[in-house]
Amino acid sequence: MLYLVQQKASDVTIKHLHRAIEVARTSAITQNALVTLYRSSDSVLCGDKWQQGILVFADQDSGRNLERED
Repeated sequence: MLYLVQQKASDVTIKHLHRAIEVARTSAITQNALVTLYRSSDSVLCGDKWQQGILVFADQDSGRNLERED
C-alpha cells in the first residue's frame, strides 16, 4: 500500500514538472526571453525538493536567479 502512495506522489510530481517545463518553453518562445525554472516552496527562494513546488519566471537580466527586475 505504501508503494502505491509513493508511486502516486511521484507521478504527480512528474506531471507538475512536465507542465512547468511546457510553460517555461512556451513563455521563452512568446517572450523571446530566457526563462528559468527551479524548485521553490514559497515562490521566492530555491527549495530542496521538486515536490515542494516549482517557480517559472522570465529571467530578464539572465542572472538565473529571481530578482526584482524579473
